[in-house]
Amino acid sequence: MWEKLLELGQPLNMPWIILGDFNCVKSPVEKQLGVPPTWYELKDFADCCLALGLHDAQTTGCYYTWYSNSDSNPVWCKLDRVLLNNDWLEAGFHCTAHFNPPGCLSDHSPGIVSIFDNPAPKPKPFRFFNMWADHPDFIPTIERQWRLNVEGTPQFRLCRKLKSLKSSLKAFNNLHYSHISVRAKEADLALQDAQTHLESNPGDVTVRDSLGDLRKKATFLAEAERHFYFQKAKIHFLKQGDRNTKFFHDMVKRNAARNSILAITKADGSIITSAPEIAQEFVNFYTSLLGTEDQTLPVDDGVFHWGPSLTTELASNLCRAVTPAEVKTAVFQISDNKAPGPDGYTSCFFKKAWNIVGDLVCSAVMDFFRSGRMLRQLNHTIIALVPKSEHSPSVADYRPISCCNVIYKVITKIIADRLSPALMQLVDSSQAAFVGGRNITDNIFLAQEMVRQYSRKRISPRCTINVDLRKAFDSVSWTFLSRVLHGYGFPPLFISWIMECVSTTSFSVALNGSLHGHFPGKKGLRQGDPMSPALFLLCMEYFSRLIKRSTTNSDFNFHPKCEKLKITHLLFADDLMLFSRGDLPSIRILMECLQEFRDVSGLAVNNAKSNIFTRAFRMILWTKPLP
Repeated sequence: MWEKLLELGQPLNMPWIILGDFNCVKSPVEKQLGVPPTWYELKDFADCCLALGLHDAQTTGCYYTWYSNSDSNPVWCKLDRVLLNNDWLEAGFHCTAHFNPPGCLSDHSPGIVSIFDNPAPKPKPFRFFNMWADHPDFIPTIERQWRLNVEGTPQFRLCRKLKSLKSSLKAFNNLHYSHISVRAKEADLALQDAQTHLESNPGDVTVRDSLGDLRKKATFLAEAERHFYFQKAKIHFLKQGDRNTKFFHDMVKRNAARNSILAITKADGSIITSAPEIAQEFVNFYTSLLGTEDQTLPVDDGVFHWGPSLTTELASNLCRAVTPAEVKTAVFQISDNKAPGPDGYTSCFFKKAWNIVGDLVCSAVMDFFRSGRMLRQLNHTIIALVPKSEHSPSVADYRPISCCNVIYKVITKIIADRLSPALMQLVDSSQAAFVGGRNITDNIFLAQEMVRQYSRKRISPRCTINVDLRKAFDSVSWTFLSRVLHGYGFPPLFISWIMECVSTTSFSVALNGSLHGHFPGKKGLRQGDPMSPALFLLCMEYFSRLIKRSTTNSDFNFHPKCEKLKITHLLFADDLMLFSRGDLPSIRILMECLQEFRDVSGLAVNNAKSNIFTRAFRMILWTKPLP
């Protein structure tokens, strides 16, 4: 079948789709139960899709489209699908597929394919392209516009100048880089024509003298085109090599198709395809998730005594004056290819124009640390939606990544760098993620050793609880964060810097190339904020100390081989593994710790993704759910 499909598809230089029962899956996760698919079956299908440039259309409804109809040997597979070729994506056509349950007439899910007209183009937010910085007129353009006289605080003056610069940069792009692929192709053809002409007329001095300029222009535009698609494709693993513009171009179209959201399944099961309704659904969801404050209980100050406090030396180092050198170092450590924030500027702009903009950038950053006040415009954030899997039918199936402005990242990167030594002192050794000198694989190997003997028949009672925290970073209570920072002994000035950064944020949702909504944040730590991992570890450290205190209870019994080392839990950032002897009192103490931690922090257990593993557990009735 694959050879026939290649024979039919490869000659077609036009947009096309193919749909139906392929009687094969593309990956092992597309089959539940039954005999696992062989590597050869997966490879043949994957090779065919790669050769034809085929990609799955966005789907809603049933993920598995075939059921064996066998009660004794049930098997679910994704056999039916809708595939689009690269030309379809290039043309900008939009297509979704919805699969209903099989019903009683067939073992396959009936599919409905919807093809949409191209939506009317909308104005796109400003975005700085790194290729602009390589043009010889780039610096003069910045110099002319940066002379604008603006009154106000350094933060306000910086934002105002960056905003006024956008119109000049747009005009600069239109003059030198618009339709970059067409320009690059025309320049290359002009160079080839000149070379062909000289081959026939070697004595033509005019053409010979122009050859150097033509080659320079063609090379410059070809490199600019490569940088343009490299930045849009977000391919970070490819650092050097040939131009690969077709590869980057295909990746841009593939990413756009994968990230476009054309249909969403609501909580009541209904499907919406209207663009305004889809946008409102996402805005409502994230307003509820991030823009609503949860009520939490006060922390227990006694918990902090079960671990070290911040030393006086570290505390004084946290509050030292920020220098221009420290600001510049933070700017130049941010990757050029990181997604820009709402202002559209990447770190590449600030690096290339540092001699012009550097003084004001340093003044704005140092103004924050002197005044303790954040200009809210600097702290606005774009929520970029990343599908968790190929099948993401509902708003909850997308992972929110926060795109922050570079200036905000510089401020929080300075805070994060100062926090790093404190983490090594404060955070318990059970936490292996984001702490200098620790390796998360150590906890993985230790966890494997802990459960290695669970398959044996005659072993002592034991229990392992694998805990996933629901929307962990997005659920942290700001009140809880402030309380734990005080509890560890951080200086009030340093805490005020952190809380000003955290609490002045606002959000807009990026959807299909446009921004929607504008709402203030009320809780959570942003994934994409340089200081968020460190702050989250400090929140989880409270749980580690809570466990330490609770397991001194005489009713608690350690997991076999753990009492000497006092091992009760392992942390992998926001994932937890808890260990105890397999008896009800010990497990109850662990459950109560999870319950208390939820009540004070807002971090709740995701029951659907958490598990309890026991061996030789004598209490067979357990009806209480995880907290």
